[in-house]
Amino acid sequence: MAKPTVMDDLFALGAKLPWKLSLVLAISSAIGLHQLSLIDPPIVTGPQDLSNVVFIQVGRFIGLVGQYLVPAALLFGALAGFMQRRRGKNLLTQTRSQSNGLSTLSWQQFEQLVAAIFREQGFQVEERGGHGPDGGVDLVLKKGTEKYLVQCKHWRSINVGVPVVRELYGAMAAESAVGGFVATTGQFTADAKRFVEGRNIQLIDGQQIRKQMNKNNIGHRHTQAKLTPLRPAIPDCPLCTKPMVSRVAKKGAHSGKQFWGCTNFPACRGTRPL
Repeated sequence: MAKPTVMDDLFALGAKLPWKLSLVLAISSAIGLHQLSLIDPPIVTGPQDLSNVVFIQVGRFIGLVGQYLVPAALLFGALAGFMQRRRGKNLLTQTRSQSNGLSTLSWQQFEQLVAAIFREQGFQVEERGGHGPDGGVDLVLKKGTEKYLVQCKHWRSINVGVPVVRELYGAMAAESAVGGFVATTGQFTADAKRFVEGRNIQLIDGQQIRKQMNKNNIGHRHTQAKLTPLRPAIPDCPLCTKPMVSRVAKKGAHSGKQFWGCTNFPACRGTRPL
């Protein structure tokens, strides 16, 4: 996969921010870069001035080109983000109006639907999916300073088991997320339900999603059951108090078993049982 360019990053930023903020940022960058392009070159009086001349000429070139490219990337990103959110909202409305709407969705549409549900509940949603039917973390939710991860599984005939939930749990520790959700059109295995006991992960099956959409459809939006984030369960290291991460023992009597290890390893070797 090609490394993202600066323009890719600007496009992604424009798509992630509210469109009004992206518009203000685009206008501000256009004005600032235009002013940079208008800087007069210094008068050269000797070899000692050459470095300043080169520096200012580079700045002028960046301003000359950037005054068009940077705002364009931000605006196109804002437009793409707006259209993405609009598609999710329309999809949610359409699915609510159909008795079997959830079963007719593709995996991409299911991710958009789940994103739209969380947006209705006040979360800022970043959609990471779209590159394949099984791409790890599909959505990143933010509310205030808290971050949550979401994995979406559009499985009609296979129950979601422990490996999927464990994968999300490891991603939560790696990204310092305080909670997570696994959403599916189907069901969860008994082992998956036991795994999340005492952990900050909430399982949302197809029946729960249908109930929530039906409640919204009959005008009970303010009394619907919220997909309430659970409190953080990632412990601190008993030695240095830094956050811990789920690890797997590679040797010894506990080889193959999971445990909590300090993120400051190998400087700190604090552990806790998982």
